[in-house]
Amino acid sequence: MLKRIHHIDYIVRDIDKTLAHYNKAFGVQVEGRRQLSGVEIAYFHIGETLFALLAPTDPDHWMQKRLDEKGEGFLHMGCEVDDLAEAVQTMKANNVRLMNEQPRRGLEDWNIWLIDLKEEETKGSPTIQLVGRG
Repeated sequence: MLKRIHHIDYIVRDIDKTLAHYNKAFGVQVEGRRQLSGVEIAYFHIGETLFALLAPTDPDHWMQKRLDEKGEGFLHMGCEVDDLAEAVQTMKANNVRLMNEQPRRGLEDWNIWLIDLKEEETKGSPTIQLVGRG
């Protein structure tokens, strides 16, 4: 069912400091930056996988609370599937709990739809999103 890792989101406190380190250590060049709903996002590719750094800018945002509780680290990974509706039906048939059954739009220029699995379904691993091309 899972074709490839589409993206990995990593939560950080200081996006500029992290980007400077990634640039120095790995030669990473940022492809885009934006503010979205109280979170600053910077992203780049590692091979075919999109890697996004997320830094909450709103102290009341759920991501800030998670950062305070768990520190910096992986937030989730998005795995591409051939048919999002079919993948959702398969997971529901296998009693996998989903946070949302109706797809929600990804970043405006990603042209993807996202379905989030409940965190406990991944047994302590990063949350997984199912990604379908739109």
